[in-house]
Amino acid sequence: MKNYKWLILRDTLRASYWFIPTLMTGAAIVLAFITLALDHAEVPGLLQLLGLGHYYGEPSGALTLLSAIASSMITVAATVFSVTLVALTLAAQQFGLRVLLNFMQNVKYKVVLGTFLSTFLYCLLILRSIHAGEANPFVPQFSITVAILLTIASVCVLI
Repeated sequence: MKNYKWLILRDTLRASYWFIPTLMTGAAIVLAFITLALDHAEVPGLLQLLGLGHYYGEPSGALTLLSAIASSMITVAATVFSVTLVALTLAAQQFGLRVLLNFMQNVKYKVVLGTFLSTFLYCLLILRSIHAGEANPFVPQFSITVAILLTIASVCVLI
């Protein structure tokens, strides 16, 4: 009887369209706090150790870059989600509800949506940490580099 409950839970989570994107956005929140902690700790040579380049921009440039990434990611996520819903509606009308079940159980589509939402949320969390108008401005270089890498991953997932 216990195995039966786990099978139902597994099938429910597998059919849920929002479970994997929620896990991915949770991971993005954790990643944002880790990268910001590394930026505040000012670990010398961290980016060179990882083989990554520095972001050498000013706070205003960092704000512009992250806001552009965030706005484009939420726009792409909304467009992909709405086009998918239209296509599923038309397919379900012609081929039946089995198409919807197959789509809801496919992990690839959930990972694509999760990647866009995670990149968006990560950029928003990093945006709030940039201090521009103070005596000693703060630009989280490592966090911005990770945001750029997440954007590249999002473009790859879209393609």
